[in-house]
Amino acid sequence: AGNLIGESQSIHKLRRLIDAAAAYDCSVLITGESGCGKELVARQIQLQSSRKDQPFVVINCAAIPENLIETELFGYRKGAFTGAESDKRGLFEVANGGTIFLDEINNAPLNLQAKLLRVLQDGSFTPMGDTHPVNVDVRVLAASNRDIPQLIQSGEFREDLYYRLMVMEIGLPPLRDRRDDIPLLSYYFLNKHCARLNKSMSGIKTDVLGTLIRHDWPGNVRELENLIQRMIIMSEGEFITMDVVPAPLLGEKANPIKALDYVSPQSLNDIEAYFIRKTMRECHGDRALTASILGIDKSTLWRKLKRYQLEDSAEKQ
Repeated sequence: AGNLIGESQSIHKLRRLIDAAAAYDCSVLITGESGCGKELVARQIQLQSSRKDQPFVVINCAAIPENLIETELFGYRKGAFTGAESDKRGLFEVANGGTIFLDEINNAPLNLQAKLLRVLQDGSFTPMGDTHPVNVDVRVLAASNRDIPQLIQSGEFREDLYYRLMVMEIGLPPLRDRRDDIPLLSYYFLNKHCARLNKSMSGIKTDVLGTLIRHDWPGNVRELENLIQRMIIMSEGEFITMDVVPAPLLGEKANPIKALDYVSPQSLNDIEAYFIRKTMRECHGDRALTASILGIDKSTLWRKLKRYQLEDSAEKQ
């Protein structure tokens, strides 16, 4: 699961769960707050699975009107309704042999849930306007940003579908519960968006990183990425400085509960050495990738490795 940036315990646990989900061809329910990266996890499972060369189809159950979602998933036959002038394959047929990712499954209406249950049980469904079932071989990955047991209690979600989906469940931690990943994520997004925007920047000032670490991130990783992108655009110098940090973040005070092992009164050199060592470990010793994520060239990285006596630890990766 190399595309998941981070070294926190929760990310290491998540990688192990993804490895297990990829190894076994079962349904998986991915849960977590909005912006945590549920689709990224689903794609990673697909990429590591035996279906990696087959279709990967994504549908957001909240983005399609209730009266259209059934035909979108299961298709229809010519003449099924006024305006149906030809057959339309549904996404389950398109995904045949591969994987379908049902995002925000908690928004699926109950009548659709019954059809989804049948696909999971029998591997078949009947398109609108047809009398013959269509058989498909599709792996179903689903995601929810709400507590499904609570929806079951309120009658909004079928209990039998829930148990069919959660043969395996993967819970994604919110960003506030893995603050030690924020520096690596920040540099990853800095590198990604500087390249996209064709803008050259050297890094993020330490006081900015401290501010980012203290923020609670209700929008999670998506919010962090959007903020880094905005700060790149607003920055005039080679570093992201406090000048471009939004005012709401500036008012947040450090909370002792949020204290991290590496946010200690060390010198800037100690902090820089820490980030280089941590990034090098994350990149399994790949110096080119490490330099890219940190936003420096390879010769600068080599000098810093030598300066901080990190060459030996880099060679051992």
